[in-house]
Amino acid sequence: MKKLQNADKMLEILPGFLASSAAEGLPIEEDLVKKIKEMLSLGLDPTEEIDAYYDEKLKEISSNT
Repeated sequence: MKKLQNADKMLEILPGFLASSAAEGLPIEEDLVKKIKEMLSLGLDPTEEIDAYYDEKLKEISSNT
């Protein structure tokens, strides 16, 4: 996992990111939000965690069709 230089700033803008994502129809579930906040508060890059989450969601959708 990569360490972030600006994790505190990213943590500040997270609510706006979540709101804009929801407005675009991109669902972000509470468990993912908690994980992102936790990782940012530790100064870690949550990108891999987010990618893995959405990869799993896409697999779920594909298997249901």
